[in-house]
Amino acid sequence: MLTGCDDELDTQEKRRSFELYRAGLSGVTVLTYDELFRNVRGVLDAVRGD
Repeated sequence: MLTGCDDELDTQEKRRSFELYRAGLSGVTVLTYDELFRNVRGVLDAVRGD
C-alpha cells in the first residue's frame, strides 16, 4: 500500500503514529511515495553500477 509523502510526517507524534499503524498491519507492506522512490532509485543505481 502506498500512502502520502515523508514530509507530511512533520512531527514526532505523526511519525510515531504512522510507524505504529504500519507495524500493526500484517500481510501488507506500507510505504510512503518517498520510500518507494528511494527503493527504486537504489535498485536502479545497483543495476547501473553507481
